[in-house]
Amino acid sequence: MTAEPVVVAAWGYDGAHATAGGISMVIAVALRLRQPGRSTADSSAPQPRPVG
Repeated sequence: MTAEPVVVAAWGYDGAHATAGGISMVIAVALRLRQPGRSTADSSAPQPRPVG
């Protein structure tokens, strides 16, 4: 038996989705997930490229 029916019964679908989203965000931060294709070196600096 999964925990889903218990959570839905206790908090409703809104509470279940909020709980799942919160858990997902905590895991993403804990694992330091980042966008694919971004380098680890100074990902915040713009990378201008010449036009043409």
